[in-house]
Amino acid sequence: EDNTADIEVTAPLGSAYEYSLDGTNFQSEVDFTNLAPGDYTLTVRSITDTSCTSSTAVSIAASPGAPEVPTFIIPRAASCEDNTADIEVTSPLGSEYEYSLDGTNFQSEVDFINLTPGDYTLEVRRISDISCVSSTAVSIAASPGAPEVPTFIISRAASCEDNTADIEVTAPLGSAYEYSLDGTNFQSEVDFTNLAPGDYTLKVRSVSDTSCTSSTVFSLEDSAFELKIKCPSDIELEFSDVIDGLDLGAPEVIASCGEVTFSFVDSELVGGCTANTGSFIRTFKGVDSAGHTSTCKQTITIVDTSPPYIEADVPEAFFIDCEDEIPEDIAPVFIDNGDRDVSVAFSENEITDSTCSLNKTLERIWIATDSCGNESSFVQTIYYTCSLRIYNAVSPNNNGLNDIFLIEGIECYPDNNVKIFNRWGYLLYETNNYDNKNNVFKGVSEDRFTISKRKYLADGDYFYMVTYKKPVGNGGKSSVVRLTGNLYVSN
Repeated sequence: EDNTADIEVTAPLGSAYEYSLDGTNFQSEVDFTNLAPGDYTLTVRSITDTSCTSSTAVSIAASPGAPEVPTFIIPRAASCEDNTADIEVTSPLGSEYEYSLDGTNFQSEVDFINLTPGDYTLEVRRISDISCVSSTAVSIAASPGAPEVPTFIISRAASCEDNTADIEVTAPLGSAYEYSLDGTNFQSEVDFTNLAPGDYTLKVRSVSDTSCTSSTVFSLEDSAFELKIKCPSDIELEFSDVIDGLDLGAPEVIASCGEVTFSFVDSELVGGCTANTGSFIRTFKGVDSAGHTSTCKQTITIVDTSPPYIEADVPEAFFIDCEDEIPEDIAPVFIDNGDRDVSVAFSENEITDSTCSLNKTLERIWIATDSCGNESSFVQTIYYTCSLRIYNAVSPNNNGLNDIFLIEGIECYPDNNVKIFNRWGYLLYETNNYDNKNNVFKGVSEDRFTISKRKYLADGDYFYMVTYKKPVGNGGKSSVVRLTGNLYVSN
């Protein structure tokens, strides 16, 4: 700033002395100002005796001058990840210099770090003369920032003939950008071709700052002609109709690339009333000629609505003699197509006939129920047919004992015929529908050869013949039974 210097005499001091730098011009002041650089001789003399002097050499050095204009590098620029920068002074270097970016705070280090974007003045000064300063402008550029989110078009879609597609980036565009689909390999071209179906991430980054990126996610469909199928309708089957290999239909092809081949997998059968009933899911998978796949599901339900049935024929009606036991083989045995566990409830009712004291009827009822609640029943009627009891004495004296020819049980067989013969075989009495009540033999002959017709027969032995039809089976089947024996008549 001023290439001159000042000196001040520090001894000896006092009014008895005066001072000079050229040996000629003396002064009483101790200060010498604005001295140009160079060599001087400082002389002091006594005022009382000017011949009495002392001197010393004085050398005034010239100013070292301003440092060279500083230079620098930016080893780390601002980026999207960190919008600050560092600078490094590259010259002048050395311990005699210090540096500042604000003109106030100086440092000996050549690095300035974490600087926000903006304009700075880099100053360098000499430590020996801090007035000796040089400077240069420094501009820290801000990060360019993330590009806008990229957009694109599908310039060629996948098809049955070529299951790849092309895309074209439509924004941002320009030489300042490059693009990638895998985040590693970037290109300046905006076209990506022959892309297989799948998911992608389109990334764009700034060429000047590769940390500044934007991206978008997209998917390429498997084919413009997606395989589409429609499953058969859900179906309900009767258990008895289910057989191995039963064709339940195949899916309908709505759209495909060529011929479609189907396969299916069945889930477990669940939710049924037996192990063989319930519902299962049939999952069809179709594959077309281009390798496209599609699935659909069909629900198949197997039900059992068939009631148990009788394994072998058994009679609904059975005739049995009163003295016999009911055969075991006429009881029904129930089986069921879908369930071996058949529950059978049995009951029986005895039915009496007021017109027939001898015979009886037994109604037997079976109710069979399977695990699915299906029910069937069978009713069997047992007809007991008892033999007649014939009392072989008649005493028609109205004493209430043996007044008629009593055939116990004859009323149970109304289709009957009764005949009375004498010992010589002559027919004395005959009637049909003998009933022990209104149509009876009271010891009176009905034969036209009897001397006193309608009169009581003489005491003695006679013979009877009782014929009747005894039911033996269904459909009105019967057998003719003929009973004969002695009959004693006593009046």
